[in-house]
Amino acid sequence: MGVSELVVDVAKIKRAAHNAIALNILTYTLPHDIEVYMEEVLDVFLGELGQKKLKDYVVYCLRELAVNAKKANTNGSISIRAVSTSMIPNSMTKA
Repeated sequence: MGVSELVVDVAKIKRAAHNAIALNILTYTLPHDIEVYMEEVLDVFLGELGQKKLKDYVVYCLRELAVNAKKANTNGSISIRAVSTSMIPNSMTKA
């Protein structure tokens, strides 16, 4: 799968962020272009929620989870799910 094939659907991500719809990324491998794609999706998602300041922290956690999932499921799939903060109580999102 080449980088040119992975296009971030900004409209879909914005719709998901504003309507508390989960974003799912399902992959059976974890090449670098998939990691870059996940980071781009996360960038748009957090930007829509006004939480870009969290990007570096969430990217780190996302990579750790993806690598751990890859190790645990060598022959299985890796699924990453994000839900907008509109589903999280305000007391947990204020920093």
